[in-house]
Amino acid sequence: FHKIQLLGDKVVQVLSQIVQPPSSLQQWRITTDDTGDPITVGTDLATHYGVDILDGTFIHLYDASVEITDAPAGADMILDWEVSRDLGVTWDSIFPPADLDKLVIPDGEFRGFTTVFVVSPLLLIRGDIIRYNVIQVGSTTPGSILSAALSGVIVRS
Repeated sequence: FHKIQLLGDKVVQVLSQIVQPPSSLQQWRITTDDTGDPITVGTDLATHYGVDILDGTFIHLYDASVEITDAPAGADMILDWEVSRDLGVTWDSIFPPADLDKLVIPDGEFRGFTTVFVVSPLLLIRGDIIRYNVIQVGSTTPGSILSAALSGVIVRS
């Protein structure tokens, strides 16, 4: 389910992607694709993703991942997911402050994965807005065509 709304001059894509697994927990996942060739460093590069879940529930994030078609060369690629709780006025990283603690695709590799967030558990609530930024690309070959994802479970409060 996708809804589109405007937030100032930015388009916000509101996602409710719920898959019922065999367990009693509802899985939640968002995926964004950047077909950039090459990927470039920048903030606020893609559509914002709004968290649209039922009142009285929250999302407990458990991992962040990224895959790329053409690997970065010469340096790691570093991505950061950020969340806004005030309609996009301010943004905070969901990862610890050091770049190497963010979502990293190592030099020459095709995937990055982390389960380390700035707080544990990291919870998203209804109305949160999420975006990703590219902090660093490969110095020789930047890398191209990435798919980044956040995964979690929906929990009742």
